[in-house]
Formats: sequence, structure tokens, C-alpha cells
Amino acid sequence: MKKKVLIVGGLLFSLLIILAIVIYFKTSNTQSPQETVKLSIESLNLAVTYCRPYKKGRKIFGGLVPYNTYWRTGANESTEISISNKVMISEKLLDAGKYKLYTIPSDDHWEVVFNSELGTWGYQEPNYEKDVLRITFPVNRVDQELEQFTIELKERREGVDMVMKWDLVEVSVPIKVVK
Repeated sequence: MKKKVLIVGGLLFSLLIILAIVIYFKTSNTQSPQETVKLSIESLNLAVTYCRPYKKGRKIFGGLVPYNTYWRTGANESTEISISNKVMISEKLLDAGKYKLYTIPSDDHWEVVFNSELGTWGYQEPNYEKDVLRITFPVNRVDQELEQFTIELKERREGVDMVMKWDLVEVSVPIKVVK
């Protein structure tokens, strides 16, 4: 009898744990839903997968997202960018591949970091030795507040602008196709 009670209790406990995990992941994804943006031009295919947190009345940069520290550039899992060909980003070459995309925001500029370490959760400290490319871009202030973090890929004459925006801040990263 004791053995059956222990078995049933263990099964119930296991089911409760599984249910709690499912509820956690269901609610976290609705709070910061995952999105993938893609763009294909010439021989280049770009895809950025990220989670989109909401502002919810909070101070974002210099508050929720501290200045001068690595940010996973979204919520939940770290943002990943997939690049099909070599590209130039501010006159610096980046090989084709899949990278974690980190940013280091400050008041007037962001450092954009491409890191080759994949398969880590967003809250994990990045392996800085795996940083492949770090480039600084100016912050553009916008007049209209944006509630949800957004990354857009905008085609332009000589490539693509990857535009990251949230709150009253916008940062544009020019990506040029290498021929």
C-alpha cells in the first residue's frame, strides 16, 4: 500500500512540475513573443530571430536595460542572426554564418556584437572570447514612443539596414553585400 501511495504521489508531483514548466513557457512567450524577420536581396539571405518585450511604462535604456553592459537584444533567449554570405558592416567583414546578436547600449551609441557561441540561454553571460565583431553605431532619438521592441530589415540601394528600435531610441546597422 505504501509503495502505491509513493508511486501515485511521485506521478502527481511529476505532472505538477511539467504543468508548471508549460505554464511558465506559455506565459513568458506571450509577454515577449518570439519573431523572425527575413530579407533576401541579391545573393544575401538574412534572418533575425528575437523576442519582443513590451515597455509597460518602465524606463527602458539606463533602467530595465542597463547602460554599458551586454544585452541579449530582446527578451528570453538571445537574439540570433543568420547571414548566408559574407557581408560588410561599417567597412568590417563578417563571414556567413549564424551568430548571437548582443548590444551594449549607452546614452548616445550602441556597440553591436556578433558572437559565435550558439545554444546558450539569454540569461547566461556570453563568452566574450567568441565575439567575432564589435561595431559602434549612434543612437537616433525618435519622437514617437514605441511600446514593443522591434527589429526591422530594410532594403536599401547597396544592401540592408537592420534597424533596432524601442521606446524613443533607434539604432541602424548598415549591412552591405560582398560580391
